[in-house]
Amino acid sequence: MLSNIKIGVRLALGFGLIMVLMLGTLYVNFVQLRSIERLSKQVTAEEWPVSVVANQIIRNINNNAKAALSLMFMSDIGQIERTVAEMTEISKGLTGLYEYLEQTLTTPAEQELLATILAARSAYVGSRKQAIKLALDSRPDAARIRLITETMPLHDAYIKAIHVLIESAEKSVEAAGRQTEDIIARSITLSISLGLAMLLLALGSGIWLVRSIVRPLRQAVSAVDQIAAGDLSVELASASADEVGQLMQSMRRMQKTLHALIAEMNRMSREHDRGEIDARIDEDGFKGDFRVMAAGVNGMVFGHIALYREAMDCVKEFGNGNMDAPLATFPGKKAFINETIEQVRGNIQVLIADTRRLSDAALNGQLDIRADASRHRGDFRLIIEGINGMLDAVVSPVNAVMRILTLMEDGHLSETITAEYKGQLQELRNTLNNTVAKLAQTMRDVRATADDLTAAAEQVNMTAQTLSQGAAEQASGVEETSASMEQMSASVAQNTENASVTDGMAAKAAKEAREGGIAVKETVAAMKQ
Repeated sequence: MLSNIKIGVRLALGFGLIMVLMLGTLYVNFVQLRSIERLSKQVTAEEWPVSVVANQIIRNINNNAKAALSLMFMSDIGQIERTVAEMTEISKGLTGLYEYLEQTLTTPAEQELLATILAARSAYVGSRKQAIKLALDSRPDAARIRLITETMPLHDAYIKAIHVLIESAEKSVEAAGRQTEDIIARSITLSISLGLAMLLLALGSGIWLVRSIVRPLRQAVSAVDQIAAGDLSVELASASADEVGQLMQSMRRMQKTLHALIAEMNRMSREHDRGEIDARIDEDGFKGDFRVMAAGVNGMVFGHIALYREAMDCVKEFGNGNMDAPLATFPGKKAFINETIEQVRGNIQVLIADTRRLSDAALNGQLDIRADASRHRGDFRLIIEGINGMLDAVVSPVNAVMRILTLMEDGHLSETITAEYKGQLQELRNTLNNTVAKLAQTMRDVRATADDLTAAAEQVNMTAQTLSQGAAEQASGVEETSASMEQMSASVAQNTENASVTDGMAAKAAKEAREGGIAVKETVAAMKQ
């Protein structure tokens, strides 16, 4: 029977009784609190302020008394007048405080105490004025006598009357405190009684509600937990007609919809795994937020596909050599794609820039220029290191050749390339070494010929000297010597032609040979004369 009663009705019955007791408790406590509030106002607004004002009056009276006493020992009229002025101001403040007490003290007993205080004040103030007048008339001794014998006793009586008022206020505060304690004690007793009644009622209602509501709800929660954990195979059954039964029916419909949505998602996943990236969830098969969920999954999947396509289009342009291909900035954490693409773009652009710089340097003959491989990472670094290594492999033999040619230019023909290379670079090395060797041999031959020519020239000179001593024998000797000189001149010319093939490297030796030939010709011409 209880299972067919609506949960709201059950809760209303249980909590309705508790609310009645709570309202009764609240009413009783409200009445007691109003009494406490009244007593509190009496203390804070009447009794306590009276005590505070009375103590302030005593402080002001004592200040005036100290000032009056100090007058008795002053001889400077100006100082006396200033002190009197200060006392007058304090007296005005006292008058204001008494006006406050006249408005606050309304009971006959309080008014009687105030009248006693005012009478004591009047007597004290009159005596003090007489003492001050004597001091102002330059009669300090008389002033001190009056102050001690008359004014000070009146001052004590004045203060005592005020203390009576303070004691009366304190007694009123104590009485209000006792009344408050009594009210609080009664409130506590009544609240505990009503609280115990509510506790028993709540306990009974709780047991009743647990038996009729919590048990089926626990079954529903267990089913929901299984669904929340991803187990949609849970059986959702309930025979009750209350809200729990209605909840189970709604959950069965939700379970069926979730099964359909998951089946659609699995179908789309299989289609995408087969390469059918245009497959999508049928949104028309769902309603409400389930339709929104299906549309959201479709939007998320196709949004990612569109994003990847855009990124791949940019990479495709990189492959076509277009390093300036634009790429839109993706939002949020998708920006990592931009960062990756831009990193690739930047690395390739730096690689291209370094390669172009090396190429331009090589075209301009700057073979010592190298790219900084530390600017690159991974295989990009290997590429730059490979290019640098290739240039080193090519430039090193060239530098060696340049060194040997420079030595040859300076006349040093004994140096050769000792390093070993590979391929055509080794052929270049061998060709240069062979050229140097042949050139050195030619130079040695030219040097030997030049030495022979020098010796012949010396013999010709000695012969000419001998011929000059005998004129008769000179004619026939000249004919024979001339023929010999012409033959020697032809030999010198032939040797000079052979030396020219050394590509200028034996220019110095050839020059000496030509100069020797010219000297011989000049000797022959002189002998013919």
